[in-house]
Amino acid sequence: MLSTQQDLGSILNEFGSDLTKAAPLTIGAGVESGVQEVYCHVKAATSFSQHGVYRASVSAFWLNALSPSTPGIPMARKRTEDLSLYTYGPSFEPRFTTDRMIEIACSDSDLTPVPNNLQMVSPEELLRSMLHACAAAIRLLALNYLPIF
Repeated sequence: MLSTQQDLGSILNEFGSDLTKAAPLTIGAGVESGVQEVYCHVKAATSFSQHGVYRASVSAFWLNALSPSTPGIPMARKRTEDLSLYTYGPSFEPRFTTDRMIEIACSDSDLTPVPNNLQMVSPEELLRSMLHACAAAIRLLALNYLPIF
């Protein structure tokens, strides 16, 4: 059985480490458009100080996918795989998941121009199922690719 670390490895092997530096898509960025305002350090600090909360699009690679927020509770890989199959289907088609938000435990020190290693307080399966679906799609494409000589 594959792990989240192996899923991340598959994704980075396919797309390269530059993927970890890629910013989220902005709203109205042509055909490939984001669905929520991209993280802004200034707006985050303002909203966080006034309301204690800030919502924005972030890169999945800004989140700590390998360290659970509840280390005493074991992760079930099967739940991750099942959620991935339910959300993305048997072909693991990429799609926006605007019906789900991942919550982050945040402090002032986390509000940097480009955050990293953010700790999720949402169930880890939400992020891990997306990473699993990406890695599974890469593996499916590799299986279906037959070079012609």
